[in-house]
Amino acid sequence: MTEQSLAQKNKQIIYDYTLAVQRHKDFDAIEKFVSPDFYNHDVFPGVPRDREGSKELFHLLWGAFPDMDVEIHDQVAEGALVTTRKTITGTHKGDFLGVSATNKPFRLEVIDTLEVKGGQITAHWAVADIPGFWKQLGVER
Repeated sequence: MTEQSLAQKNKQIIYDYTLAVQRHKDFDAIEKFVSPDFYNHDVFPGVPRDREGSKELFHLLWGAFPDMDVEIHDQVAEGALVTTRKTITGTHKGDFLGVSATNKPFRLEVIDTLEVKGGQITAHWAVADIPGFWKQLGVER
C-alpha cells in the first residue's frame, strides 16, 4: 500500500469513527475502532487514558449533552497520524464532571490527532478551548 493510500484509509477510519461516536452515539464503534492498547494523551481530569476510559468519557458526554453533534471541517493525514479540525456542539442537559445541567448551548472548536495502526486507533492528542467551553456554560473553573 502506498503512503498516500494508507493516509486516505486512515482518514476514512477517523471520519467514520468520529461520526459514529460523536454524532450517532454508537457505543459499539468505540470497541470496533479503538485498539485495546489505546492511550489518550489529553483527557478530562479523572477519566482513564485507555479504551475503557474512552467508553466512560463518551457515556459522560452523551448523558450531559444528549444533542451533541460534530461537524468535521478538515482532515490531514500523514502515515499513521490523522489530524482533524472539527466543531462539537450541544446543550448541557445533564451532570458533567460535577457540574449540574445549565441548559446552555456550547460550541467547542477542536483539533485532534489520532494515530491509526492496523486499522484501529492507538493514540489521541487534542487541542480545544476548554476554558471557553466552561465560560459558555457559565461555569468558573
